[in-house]
Amino acid sequence: MTERIKKLTELTLNGNMYVTPIKTNFDKKDLLLEKTQMEVKRICEYILNQEPKITEFSAMTGFFYLTVPLSAMPSNAVDTVQHKKY
Repeated sequence: MTERIKKLTELTLNGNMYVTPIKTNFDKKDLLLEKTQMEVKRICEYILNQEPKITEFSAMTGFFYLTVPLSAMPSNAVDTVQHKKY
C-alpha cells in the first residue's frame, strides 16, 4: 500500500473526509413552480451552498493539482493548474 493510500484510508476511517452539510433555506415561491423545475432549482441551490473538503489528496493521481487556494482562483483558472506526477 502506498503512503498516499495509507493516509487516505486513515483519514476516511477516522471520519476526517466527511463534510458536514450546510443547511439551505429555499424560497417559498419555489412551491409555485412545476415539480421538476422546483426540484432542479433546489438541488442546484443546495449544491452551490455546500463547501467542498479540499485536502492535499484532492487531486487525482496523474492529473492536475491546484497551485493556489480555491478562494484565490482567478476566472481563468486553467492558467493556474499544473501537471503533477505522483
